Amino acid sequence: MKSSFSTLTSLIILVCFGGHVAAISSTESAAQPETVSANAADCSGTLTKFKYFGVNQSGAEFGNQNIPGVLGTDYTWPAPSSIDYFVGQGFNTFRVAFQQERISPPSKGLTGAFDATYLAALKTVSNILRTH
Repeated sequence: MKSSFSTLTSLIILVCFGGHVAAISSTESAAQPETVSANAADCSGTLTKFKYFGVNQSGAEFGNQNIPGVLGTDYTWPAPSSIDYFVGQGFNTFRVAFQQERISPPSKGLTGAFDATYLAALKTVSNILRTH
């Protein structure tokens, strides 16, 4: 049986150092790190330490006494306006909490299919964060 974990969203991180760009790609099928050559001009600029400014976007982990629960009653997802506000304030790191028992219901087990509605909502929040 194929694990549902392979359906999570893709992530690509580009890191610039010494005239090279390291592309770290985590796709739906497998993690495939690779390094691609780049001109030093592609990575030019003053080197400064990256500063993380983060916030927790809570809600989807609430209502743990009622599984699967009802959206808007037992739990909620971060509002796009909340994400917009924090991005506007300079925040660049977001923690979006969710409840494992909702994404992978106990009745289906850990190797069972994810709850499609809950997973779609998590992907929506992830896509909103990625577009900022």
